[in-house]
Amino acid sequence: MSVRRRKVGQKRTALYYPTINVPNGPWLRQALLYWDEIASIVPHNTVLIPYSPDIEYLQSEGEFRPIRPETLIEQRPFSEVRELENEFRDIVESEGYQFHLGPKKDWTIDSRVHTDKVSKGLFDYLTEKGLAKSSRKRKESLDWYLFERKTALLYMSLLAKYLADIDPQLTIPSTDREDYRDLVYLAKANTPGFACADILCKNILPVPQEGVSLTDILDFKHRRRTELLRFRALVDQFERDLTSANSIAEVRDVGVRFTESVERGVAELTDVLNDARISTTVGSLRSLVSIKSPTFWSTVSVLAGKATKIADFPIGYSIVGLGIIGFIEIGCHLVDRKNEQRAKLRESAFSYLYYAKLLT
Repeated sequence: MSVRRRKVGQKRTALYYPTINVPNGPWLRQALLYWDEIASIVPHNTVLIPYSPDIEYLQSEGEFRPIRPETLIEQRPFSEVRELENEFRDIVESEGYQFHLGPKKDWTIDSRVHTDKVSKGLFDYLTEKGLAKSSRKRKESLDWYLFERKTALLYMSLLAKYLADIDPQLTIPSTDREDYRDLVYLAKANTPGFACADILCKNILPVPQEGVSLTDILDFKHRRRTELLRFRALVDQFERDLTSANSIAEVRDVGVRFTESVERGVAELTDVLNDARISTTVGSLRSLVSIKSPTFWSTVSVLAGKATKIADFPIGYSIVGLGIIGFIEIGCHLVDRKNEQRAKLRESAFSYLYYAKLLT
């Protein structure tokens, strides 16, 4: 798997998953303000799933971009397509996903997945498991498969991860659904993984309220780009500093300095939003970041009494002794080994989770 590094002049794109339609709510307003553009996975030749009026407007303004699923097949070797399908099968058959899926009597097989997005072999695999079937509507049968609802969302989440890697822009999968982020990225029981920092910036980002029009948000973003870039640079620097930390003391120091810097940055950004008469609420951002230093993780796990070696690091473990630094919570997750190369090559977080609801 190849992951491209960021180039000067690239746009930052937030690729929404797990659905084609981007929800009109806090995620949209938060991503629209802080990213250069937003995107979702949309087949090239479909007109059966129309964009919402908001997305149509954003596309006309150059703020929304459809990412075509067929580019994975057209641009990448077959081995990478097979890699995606194998990973999908592994997740489907995992104990965690079976629990997420629930009893068969509750399955609903009505989610349309375009044939451009999935191979016939994978469709046959799901059909055998009772998780997919052909459309009975004659006009749709050649273009659409019907998936079980949760399985369709899982496949779209995984597809977003692979498409982000080959996109020419700096594209990072982003969602407001923590369950699907975890299914796609975190290690399953009894599977190999590697430790990543799980950073939560809790109730800190000023986000336009739902009553604020998208036009006003875009106007503000274009007029006050300098302030937004300055704020974004603070988050970038924090991630870079954290990835190079070698000890718990360094992480605490990075966290304290970031807290102080962001408090100033938030105050400045909130002031200019208020000057523009854009009412705001607060949002939260969670990111997975690769830590480069193996000595850091081994130190943390041994000090916490949780493991004697990194291979034994427990899934979902929060770092004892770090916890909360101001509005930042830093923990650790064991991420599936399939994401290791992706994490090493990215210069920023390889997954973002925007909270649609405020944390309590």
